[in-house]
Amino acid sequence: MMNRIRHRRPIRRVMLLLALMLASSPPVHAHGAHFGPYDGELRAFSFEYSLGEPVAGADVTVFRPDEQSSFQTGRTDARGVFAFAPDRPGSWRLEVRDGKGHAVRQVVNVGGAKQTPAADAPRAAHAWPQGLVLVLAASLLGNLLLGLLWLQERRAIDRSDTR
Repeated sequence: MMNRIRHRRPIRRVMLLLALMLASSPPVHAHGAHFGPYDGELRAFSFEYSLGEPVAGADVTVFRPDEQSSFQTGRTDARGVFAFAPDRPGSWRLEVRDGKGHAVRQVVNVGGAKQTPAADAPRAAHAWPQGLVLVLAASLLGNLLLGLLWLQERRAIDRSDTR
């Protein structure tokens, strides 16, 4: 009986020591995530095809001023929008490629760089070259004229058939 008592005391001491260690240990926090507002400068752009359809899922590469290596890469969202947060002033370059042969290269002036509104101003969604507009207008007028001549000829034929 004496052996049992001696045997149980070390186990109780170990259990008591473990209980004290667990009770006195600092709380352990699991890995987590959070969000907060971004206080820096943020630039967002919308890319569209000439008829207004968004350039969705296109590859975008952003280059810092006076650097050849990329600062950021990503894709446009379903609305053709892409945003980046420049970390210094200057003329940033954006290159957008849709994988179908279309590409847009744009320079964006940020912060202390001299602002040139023409460089940052988005182009009209339906901006066509002036020569193409003239050709389309001439084609439209020509087709209207030919349509009127055809109607006039058709009426003349109908009148001669009824006599």
